[in-house]
Amino acid sequence: MYMLEAQTSWTAAWIAGCLEKRRLSLTLILQSLQERDEDWSSEYADETLASIERFAPEAMTASD
Repeated sequence: MYMLEAQTSWTAAWIAGCLEKRRLSLTLILQSLQERDEDWSSEYADETLASIERFAPEAMTASD
């Protein structure tokens, strides 16, 4: 469980940084992450989205 939390916290921070710096859509960022890491499953995606909603809710409304 701790590994999942650590992974999703790091991923959420990385995604929030991408959204802030590049204004990329969350969908494109998640797709890119999945392409780079085949082990990154939908379970991580769900946990990551929950982390983003909790720690960076403004990232959820970023536009493409």
